Amino acid sequence: MNKAKRVAWHKHLAKARKLKEKQRQAQKSGSTPATATVRR
Repeated sequence: MNKAKRVAWHKHLAKARKLKEKQRQAQKSGSTPATATVRR
């Protein structure tokens, strides 16, 4: 894998991790209309 691909992959992973964390926080605090759309 070349460097550019690896960088893009890491960016993708970081974004996915952030999204998952946001969803987890939303579930803890109870669902609001905004978080419900994210979870879908």
